[in-house]
Amino acid sequence: MTDWTRHVVLITSGDGKRHGSGFVARRAGAVAHVVTCAHVVSDLGDAALEANGRPAKVLWDGTKDGIDLAVLAAEGLTEEPLTLTRRAAPGDAVVAVGFTQVDRGRRATACPATIREATQLTYDPAKVVKKHAGWLLSVDGDGVTDGFSGGPVVAADTGLVIGVLGLRGKGTADAIGIGNLALWKDAPPAISGLSDEVERLKRSSFRARALAFVLGAALAAAVAVVATRRERPITITPPSLWSGDVFGGTTAPEDVIVSAAAGWQRSRLQYKAGDKVCLEPSGQVSVSHPDVEHLAEVWRALLVKHAAAGSKLASKKPQYPPPVLSEYNRFQFAWAGPEGQAGRDGLFDECRLAPADAWGALLMVELRELGYPNLETRDPLQLLVEDQRAVADVRVLGGRREVTFGSDAYLAFMVNDAVLSPRHGAAHPLCVEPEAALAAARRALANDLGHQLGAVTAPLLPFIDNAGEFRVRIKKGACAPINVLRTRPP
Repeated sequence: MTDWTRHVVLITSGDGKRHGSGFVARRAGAVAHVVTCAHVVSDLGDAALEANGRPAKVLWDGTKDGIDLAVLAAEGLTEEPLTLTRRAAPGDAVVAVGFTQVDRGRRATACPATIREATQLTYDPAKVVKKHAGWLLSVDGDGVTDGFSGGPVVAADTGLVIGVLGLRGKGTADAIGIGNLALWKDAPPAISGLSDEVERLKRSSFRARALAFVLGAALAAAVAVVATRRERPITITPPSLWSGDVFGGTTAPEDVIVSAAAGWQRSRLQYKAGDKVCLEPSGQVSVSHPDVEHLAEVWRALLVKHAAAGSKLASKKPQYPPPVLSEYNRFQFAWAGPEGQAGRDGLFDECRLAPADAWGALLMVELRELGYPNLETRDPLQLLVEDQRAVADVRVLGGRREVTFGSDAYLAFMVNDAVLSPRHGAAHPLCVEPEAALAAARRALANDLGHQLGAVTAPLLPFIDNAGEFRVRIKKGACAPINVLRTRPP
């Protein structure tokens, strides 16, 4: 219980006289998304909210949907995110965590409790009466006070958040089911609409489940976050200078971790002509990072703003007005499996490495030894040219695949995103002009320390807004047959 209290955030009014509780559900860099109750925001006033003493802004308020939940954004919080789960049942041991009047400003208090029964809750300050799922808790003692509102209700055996503490009574309290947070469009995958689809598949016929099993790694990667009891938080891994990780020897499987934020990332082992390998991809990426300031929107508008007069990029100014460089920007949730997903960037669609394939798809190509230790940070198209490979040699790795090498080569992988490279040539000026526009934007923002574009190169500029990673397991030899579950004939 002491461990869980370290994750709870003190929500206070501007005058510091009123308080509630919350917890971090996700974070990226300095920005944390804090879940609390809508009535906490209403009671404290959203004009000058603070989270652990730091200014907080309301990202989402469920009041208009009849849900007593809200999400705040704050910078500089050190609390680690708690993982969410829909899975709970009457009789489960839980812990309610929040700030009492006594320890307000210090460490939160954890109160043991038990889920007594499932219930239907209502919250209607906006005159929207909507029954939504919740739990009625039996709480040990009288430890739950008014300041606990918005705090997490944590499963005692797993440490996963099953609800948010709402109203209380003598020896009881309401927990708003965490699944109601799915109404927030940027909800984490474990409680998003994808989770509902997984549950629908699980309730379908045995034959349908067997068919879903045969779909293999592509579907498994998309649902792994929500399909088991042991949900794990999404881990955002920045690009590293070395992506290969060998599990011992030359015949053991090799895992290549493919960051969504980098260019080509290759296997450590070089495979020989005629070698046959089985590739098994897994993981999730987002080509529009839902956890940080919306860099993609900002840099697109900056490139257009600073484009050379008369250029094709400059002609887009009516569609892309100068950006408002604010502390917080809203954006869309766009997680994708290895096969990618349909969508439009709106400006650089034609600049994708594989224009005919989906955004965020996992791409692969065979590369010879180039001798460069920093493949991940170089122009991906330039590398293909240097290795005497064509864009047509790049293939999508959407699921389990068997590959036979035509020559001695390494396998290299990256996600399908826009590459702003001079190698696109005069036929695609939108893909070439950003080089000069980026240099102009850097000069213009030289004194704006809050909006530095850093040392990233123009070709990989779109990738700075990506998140997540794929794992490709490379096994020597042909792919083994998949065992298919079969139903008994009627």
